[in-house]
Amino acid sequence: MGESHLCEETYAAIRKTIENNQAVGVLAGYYDRDLTIAYISEFFLHNLGYTYEEFMEKFSGSLKNVFCGQNCTFAKIERFKKIHGVGEAQMLNKEGAPVNVRVYKKDTIDSEGNALWILSTHIDEMQENLELVNQVLSSGFWSVECAQSGNPESVFFSHEFRKMLGYHDTLDFPNNLETWERGIHPRDLEEVSRTFQEAFQDKTNEKKYDVEYRMRMADGTYQWFKDKGEVSRRADGTAFHMAGIFINIDAEKRARQYTQRVDAFHRAYTTANLCEYYVDLQENSFNSLKVEETLSGLFEESSTWDELIDLPVLVVDDDQNCCENTVALLEEIGIDGEWVTSGEEAGVDEFIAKPLFRSRLTATFKNILEGKPSSDAKHYLSDIIQCDYTGKRVLLVEDNDLNSEIAKEIIGMTGAEVVTAENGKTAVDMISSGSEGDFDLIFMDIQMPVMNGYEATAAIRTSNIPAARSVPIVAMTANAFAEDVQLARSAGMNEHISKPLDMTRLRDVMRKWL
Repeated sequence: MGESHLCEETYAAIRKTIENNQAVGVLAGYYDRDLTIAYISEFFLHNLGYTYEEFMEKFSGSLKNVFCGQNCTFAKIERFKKIHGVGEAQMLNKEGAPVNVRVYKKDTIDSEGNALWILSTHIDEMQENLELVNQVLSSGFWSVECAQSGNPESVFFSHEFRKMLGYHDTLDFPNNLETWERGIHPRDLEEVSRTFQEAFQDKTNEKKYDVEYRMRMADGTYQWFKDKGEVSRRADGTAFHMAGIFINIDAEKRARQYTQRVDAFHRAYTTANLCEYYVDLQENSFNSLKVEETLSGLFEESSTWDELIDLPVLVVDDDQNCCENTVALLEEIGIDGEWVTSGEEAGVDEFIAKPLFRSRLTATFKNILEGKPSSDAKHYLSDIIQCDYTGKRVLLVEDNDLNSEIAKEIIGMTGAEVVTAENGKTAVDMISSGSEGDFDLIFMDIQMPVMNGYEATAAIRTSNIPAARSVPIVAMTANAFAEDVQLARSAGMNEHISKPLDMTRLRDVMRKWL
């Protein structure tokens, strides 16, 4: 319509405008050994600068010879058969220079029913310049097209994007969002997905897609990447198109994490006032700063720190402030942690006693990092479990619920019946009334409200119950100095055991008095 006034000169001008805008060229051919070319469009030849005769002579009529560059593995016939849709490639022009082209592949048949491949190509000089910029920035380009609703519908990943991850073509890493999401580290996926969706849904463009996350490489390892994108929108504000760059920041990120870890450990020692005294009895001297190996040096040398970061950490302590401070410290180091103030029995790989000393903390982390948990951890309860005190009754006096729960569970492994009291007065009342019957052994905490362990023991020893004057009472306290042991004996206690409980010591005490 309206073509009656057009002449041959007009059509020549139209062809010229198409040629100078890198028009789409088309190739078609067969799935034989050489991927023989059966058809070449005029625009394809023009874009690469060949005549038909020059092209066929240069490439021997084979599509395999046309491609060049690192991602030309898809030209192998078995891979080429499986690839469809949009991709990128490099082809040699007449001057022998590689030209970046956007390609689209589809299958069909000829008039005799033989399988044919159809390949459209488009040279985009702006895209080629963008690829060069991406190489300078060590980045990869990606884009997303949206449905009318504004939700992501289709995605395109550049060759540079795939190359950064160690992949070759769309067969290794298809152009779909599911493939991308499967590659995101499981612990980063929720944040990345949320940020990605918010960028599309926010019609004000205030919420930007700008995230750092770990992506799985072709060899199965993970590296850190920075991912940024901008959204273009329709008049009603719904997303129309999004494009972005994908930058490898692994070395920078790990260096930053290491600095954060060192700072965090330094604060752990300085702000928490943790120290350890080394006493030289021969020289009659002590040194609070003597350290054979710094904790930061240990992590710097470790090749398995990232494995430790990827493990969830649960902090269990009855002191909420201790839990919160410990989790905050772990997060600064790069480890995700959660805390509870009580818990059920769980598998344990390593034990560490409080208070935290430098050498003890260093040795514990070193064992974990080297995959060598101490033999004590694996067999920590084996001696206790082998004891059989079935029929024996034990009174456990402990005001701390978590400590009481753990001690009751451990002592109960011997078959003994364990009764608990939350303070010294409750224990005295139980024994004086005789309502609970006789006990074969009492474990008595020292620091308790209402009535401490010393006072409770004295009251028990002076009661009118004959059995109370002779029942073995074992003091439990975090203070293990000589005067504490003497105070315990003076109050009428038979034995002293320090907290946290040492399983060998607990076994020996129970064996002696039960």
